[in-house]
Amino acid sequence: MGTMAQAPPFGVECRVWYNVPPYKTLEAREDGIYVYHGEGEKEGIQMGLWMDDEGFYRIMNLAQKSVSP
Repeated sequence: MGTMAQAPPFGVECRVWYNVPPYKTLEAREDGIYVYHGEGEKEGIQMGLWMDDEGFYRIMNLAQKSVSP
């Protein structure tokens, strides 16, 4: 857990936001390029990796099952 600026710049396949009441937002992009405009944070870009469908679906399944910390 942490800010977008603390997240790794490479290898990002899915981003998960936790909101209240317990709502979760997932973001996954086919091109694997994420741009964020921080509120009080610097702006940045994160890059994903190309992978096979099986690996991508495995990561998305883990993201779906994740729970708020």
